[in-house]
Amino acid sequence: MRKILSTIAFCLLSVWANSQTTEVKGVIYNAETNTPVEFANIGIEGTYLGAASDFEGKFMLELSENLSDNTIRISAVGFKPKTVKVGEWLSATDLKVLLAPTNYGISEVDIKAKSKIAYGIIRTASNLVAENYPQNSFAIEYDYSANEGLYDKNKSIRKVAVHDEFAYTNRSFTESYKSRSYQFDEVKDNDSHPILKEGVNWMEYLLLGDVVRVTGNVLSLKTIDDFDINIKEESVYNNDSVWVITYDCLKPTIANTACTDVEKYNGTIIISKENYAILKNTVSVTKGKSVMFGNTFMASADASKKEVSFTMESSYKKIGELYFLDEVNYAQGEKVVSLKSVKQVQYNPSIKSHQFYSGSKY
Repeated sequence: MRKILSTIAFCLLSVWANSQTTEVKGVIYNAETNTPVEFANIGIEGTYLGAASDFEGKFMLELSENLSDNTIRISAVGFKPKTVKVGEWLSATDLKVLLAPTNYGISEVDIKAKSKIAYGIIRTASNLVAENYPQNSFAIEYDYSANEGLYDKNKSIRKVAVHDEFAYTNRSFTESYKSRSYQFDEVKDNDSHPILKEGVNWMEYLLLGDVVRVTGNVLSLKTIDDFDINIKEESVYNNDSVWVITYDCLKPTIANTACTDVEKYNGTIIISKENYAILKNTVSVTKGKSVMFGNTFMASADASKKEVSFTMESSYKKIGELYFLDEVNYAQGEKVVSLKSVKQVQYNPSIKSHQFYSGSKY
């Protein structure tokens, strides 16, 4: 029996020794503060293999291709555990692993503490966008609907496919505009477009409603201190346990609201307690001046003051393991424009345009 056991052990060791191993190095960070997490445990489930982060959050782990289907579990006191397949780390270099703080309990804390917690939740949600939203090219088909003279006096619905080359990897205004293209599959004749703004403004502005994708909102960490942020309640949204957080921009500018001539900017954002994914955002905006080409254009110095108020509501849904923009609704009085996702479609790299009209003369 001893001889058999020794032979089995020798075979197992030989397989391990002969398999290709990879030395993986990385750093564990607090997803809220971006500070290192010391003494985090990194272990391969079902084995005795593992490591721990040092005082600077750094760790080193040797992985074998034979374990590519095994799961790595990263855990630390005060943080939610995270799991990842060994195969996902085999070719990785200089890993940055973000651990989210454990769910905050707000029932026993005072108003000041709730406000501090709310800022922490927003920061964590923003820092975890790369884990909750797609990082590779994708395309979604939407129903586009508009009423009140935008394309028709009556409500009209058509299909539009949005192709995103770089997804949620770069959330700047410029990159989100350059990497997102779209084409209308069903459009009316060019004669149904009476003025320039109705062909140009609304699709672009609806895409700005994707607050996770672009900067210029409460999720922009560079301007988060411009907002008064508070937890309204802990609740349930679409079967998810969530935080409902309110925000009010104290000094609105185009940098923190994505609008010009802003006088008031406030809203509500719903964030999952499970993984810090942004599930819904509703914002109300009041502008001091109206501009015919849309809310992101600057008014001329001699433009007459005409206050404009509108709301923008955006929601996200989970497809597989990631979240995608599901719906955007823009409402300004009786004027309503919206996008509603239909299905995920094949990404087409040849589509590079922002197609406003169906005819080439435009």
